[in-house]
This record gives sequence, C-alpha cells and structure tokens, in this order.
Amino acid sequence: MMAGAAPRRTQQLLDGSLRPRLNRSSIICGKERALEGGGGEGERAVALVMACKHLPAAVLAAPGERAGMLAQAAAMLQKIGHRSRLPHCYHLMKSVGTLPSAP
Repeated sequence: MMAGAAPRRTQQLLDGSLRPRLNRSSIICGKERALEGGGGEGERAVALVMACKHLPAAVLAAPGERAGMLAQAAAMLQKIGHRSRLPHCYHLMKSVGTLPSAP
C-alpha cells in the first residue's frame, strides 16, 4: 500500500458505491427519494477518485482501468456540478495521462 493512504476507508467507500442501492419507498419518505434522483453519485465519484489515488497498480487489473475510473468519476462530478472536487480529479487524470480535451 502507498504511504499516506487509508486503504480500509478507500475500500469501504468503493464497496459501498458499487453495491446496488435498494430504492424502497415508504409512505413517509417515498416522495423525497423520488425527487432526489440518482442519489449516491457523488459518493461513488469520490470513491473512484480515492481508489485511483491510493490503491497500488497491482490491485487494478487492467492497465487502463485507472484512467477509465477517473474518466467515469469526472463525468459524474460534472453531471452533479461538484466543482470543488472536479479540479482534483482532472489533476489525477493529468498525472495518469488521460486528461479530457476540455476540462
């Protein structure tokens, strides 16, 4: 593992974001959940960025997996308008060598 990484927390966030969410609606909070729409995308994007930043290359199976995960995270962050984490994601993409054409 890399120095300064929090592997347990990174793995927890990644596992939690990849696990399918149950969208059970109840009488009390069903309406609010329907209005939220796609909740958890921000958590998933943060988990992908943390995994790319902290997990060693041996953990990621394919050579382009890290770049794909960062591209997916950047797309999610753009979609939800998370402007504070997007530059950090682009910085990681630049270090990997997969910066999109117009950040």
